[in-house]
Amino acid sequence: MDSVISARKLTKRYGSGDATVYALREVSVDVARGKWTSIMGPSGSGKTTLLHTLSGLSLPTSGAVTLSSGHKRHDLTSLSENRRAALRRTNIGVVFQEFNLVPVLNVQDNIRLPLRLAHRKIDKDYEQEIVTRLGLGGRLKHLPHQLSGGQRQRVAIARALLPRPDVIFADEPTGNLDSEAGEQVLSMFRELVDAYRQTLVVVTHDPAAADRGDDVIRMRDGQVVA
Repeated sequence: MDSVISARKLTKRYGSGDATVYALREVSVDVARGKWTSIMGPSGSGKTTLLHTLSGLSLPTSGAVTLSSGHKRHDLTSLSENRRAALRRTNIGVVFQEFNLVPVLNVQDNIRLPLRLAHRKIDKDYEQEIVTRLGLGGRLKHLPHQLSGGQRQRVAIARALLPRPDVIFADEPTGNLDSEAGEQVLSMFRELVDAYRQTLVVVTHDPAAADRGDDVIRMRDGQVVA
């Protein structure tokens, strides 16, 4: 299998001695290129910790995470925070439940922010294609507080897409949306995977959302159970 992300024996431990808590216990997973992989499980199962570790937002106590980008392989667990942050501007997209838009920047500037921070040229034709596909054409000069929750989520998705990352991670992307807006976001995710062959990893507690993907990783008590 052509994997974008490979993780081997990831363990995430907090505390020590009798106070030790394991968020992950020797988890090994592969994320297939060009597919939608869902990570699901009950609260406290370790699914968000796994997403943070796979995306380089945090480091495991032990184990390794490898990102395959073209002919290059990056061992995320051996990189500095600055180097991991640089990869998240270009190679790894992250869509947060709280959107994480910059409130003083308009929609267009929020979308362009990662590439500007990376000092990379913006492909305006591709930007226009994304903006049109996500229905944001009439909102580019709006500030985040002038948008609905579903629109803010679409801006976050556009921001993640613009650098053409190897993989996009989404943490409970419908958690703060009503059912109609949530369904629209899930439909957009399906279209992005099918149209762009975008690799997508979605953390969710909703079985219906998880089933929209191609592969499902089920977690419980810090371990992959299926």
